[in-house]
Amino acid sequence: MKSRQAKKLEYKLNLELKDKLNTGIVDVAEQIQNMIRMIDIKLKMSKTILTNQDEVFSDKAQQKHSIIRELQESFKDFVQKSENFYD
Repeated sequence: MKSRQAKKLEYKLNLELKDKLNTGIVDVAEQIQNMIRMIDIKLKMSKTILTNQDEVFSDKAQQKHSIIRELQESFKDFVQKSENFYD
């Protein structure tokens, strides 16, 4: 059996790992969202893009945003299961 101190250490370690992983995935998601916004702005400012195509690109940006949100939720579910951290 694990000692009380080992269980406490394992619990703290799991919390720290989950926090660091969650922070990392949120940072990546935010960077992707920023890239999407920049691309959307550049497309809207471009004189070579037809104006009726703005909606198409806006829809794509929304789809990407939804995918990022799903990725964040899946990752959150993953880190909440402690068995995912064992060999």
